[in-house]
Amino acid sequence: METGRKRKLTLIKVRGKGPRKTGFKRHKPNTALPKGPGRQRRRGRALVEQLPTEILQRILLLSRELNFPRASPDIGSRLSHRSFLAELVVDAFAPTWHDWFGCLKRNVVSYHGWLVDKDRFAGDPGFQSAVVSAEWFTMDILHHAMNIWMRQDKQPRYYEHSLNEQLASNLGQFKEHDMDGDNHCKDAKECFDWELKWFVDPPAVPRPDIQRLETHPSIRVPDSLLSGPWTKARLRVLFWLTMNNARIKDDQGWELIKPGVDAILDLKADDAGLVVHCLITMDAFRNWPAAVEPLEIKDFQGNSSRTLLQPDNLVDGRRILRKLCEALQHNFHESWLGQWAGCNFCTYSGKQILDDGVTIL
Repeated sequence: METGRKRKLTLIKVRGKGPRKTGFKRHKPNTALPKGPGRQRRRGRALVEQLPTEILQRILLLSRELNFPRASPDIGSRLSHRSFLAELVVDAFAPTWHDWFGCLKRNVVSYHGWLVDKDRFAGDPGFQSAVVSAEWFTMDILHHAMNIWMRQDKQPRYYEHSLNEQLASNLGQFKEHDMDGDNHCKDAKECFDWELKWFVDPPAVPRPDIQRLETHPSIRVPDSLLSGPWTKARLRVLFWLTMNNARIKDDQGWELIKPGVDAILDLKADDAGLVVHCLITMDAFRNWPAAVEPLEIKDFQGNSSRTLLQPDNLVDGRRILRKLCEALQHNFHESWLGQWAGCNFCTYSGKQILDDGVTIL
């Protein structure tokens, strides 16, 4: 027996083992890419982009940082769903709505100075101002948020309209407005549209009282809204803010508001009257300086321009309104001018406006 002879083992082929076939070369992508600025490097997703959408939504709701969706297009797309934007609006306004939704300011009885006691007024005015100033904010999203909040609240909310129900019935205003027997709000958009329709119909009520409490008293009117141009969607937001006691801040001067005033004559009669009334109610013509440049507007034929305001005619905004009424008197319903007869900016008598039009004093 030969003990020194080597045994021959059977070879077993294992995938991936053994020598490679001739002619195969490993691909090296880095060697084919140019060096320097022209080289494109594939970037992976950031860690925050790898988070689930639900986590991103919670981050935005808890941080209240509305610039977070701008971190990347992917995050912005995932945080732009209508239902989530409505949830964001609810988070901003729910504390105020819980106390005052459906109430008229004129009928609220509380301690002296309750409206200006902003520290005890529910809601965060800074967060509410940021939400209203967002590009995505519209009245449709707001009404969707209100309806969601009313369902979550699980109790009927009494909604008192600005116009007395008996007077509205006599004028036929309640015929098209579907409300249940307890005067509860069933759809926020329907109630808002009714208020707006009544407001822009001057023959119904010469001087409506439209002060509600759906926002914090210190909410800021967006700068982009005041400077125009005036679209239907922006007019609805302006009316809602005016209806809820929004006022012009000290740092929102005439330079910001002047372009919006310039754009008024490009509107139809009802829209122009709505803008002027809202600006007056917001005290937009307060503290305009005497050295302000003349305000140029187009005439009603649109083929020329003329000076509406002279620099030496501006005294606390009163002459601004008078000149504005003069320029618009042929384009307004007479009842619009009658509404402004007793305001702080005018000294006309109502009969003079309705009979003779506006005269410059």
